[in-house]
This record gives sequence, structure tokens and C-alpha cells, in this order.
Amino acid sequence: METSAVTPDRVTYNSLCNACAKSSDAPLALSRLRELRAEMGEKRIELDMVGYNTLISAHANHGRLEEALAAENEMIAAGIRPNLITFNTLISALAKFGRLADAWRFYEQVRLISFVRIAISALSLT
Repeated sequence: METSAVTPDRVTYNSLCNACAKSSDAPLALSRLRELRAEMGEKRIELDMVGYNTLISAHANHGRLEEALAAENEMIAAGIRPNLITFNTLISALAKFGRLADAWRFYEQVRLISFVRIAISALSLT
């Protein structure tokens, strides 16, 4: 890509991360994810909501729950609020690997966020 004077951007990296998330070769996919993150850092390309959700999904799909949870924490630290895709991905992965208490904790966060949004909407109507 770079030899054709086309520079990879955030969308390119998100697409590559998505390919890693869907790969059946976990060791290769996780290795490529590390390479992509390093390259993004070198080029000062920051992850966006899609990128973080894809990164979380890639780790979750390959059974790397701690890395998925760390990516969610990194997402929050970067000032990006998790959305329903983030929570659904984590809930599904945690439940799949027998961590039901942790899955329930994320479900409770979704319920709390939904309640707050409904309360804010109701207050804005008054």
C-alpha cells in the first residue's frame, strides 16, 4: 500500500484489526494485532470507538479476556466511552469463558447507563 503512495489511515488499521478478530489462527492474529498497534503508535494514529471495539473483539474472540478488559480500560482512559457494542462483546466473551460474575457486572453497567439516559431525557422534557 505504501509503495503506491497511498498511506494507511485509521480506517485501514480498523479493517486490519477486524481481520485479526475474525482469524482462526489465534497466535498469528494476536501477533499481527501487536504489530498493528505498534505501527499505529509510530504513525500517531489513535484508536477510535470502532478501533477499540474491534481490538476488544479480537482479544475476546481468541480467549484473551484480560487483554480485552485492559483494552476497555485503555478506551476509557483515552476519553472514549464504551457503547453497547463494547458491553455486548465483553458480556458475551466473559459468559462464554465461564466468568458470569464479571459478565453480570457489565450488564449492571449497561442498566445503569440506560437508566441515566432515560432520566436525563425525562428531565429535558420538563
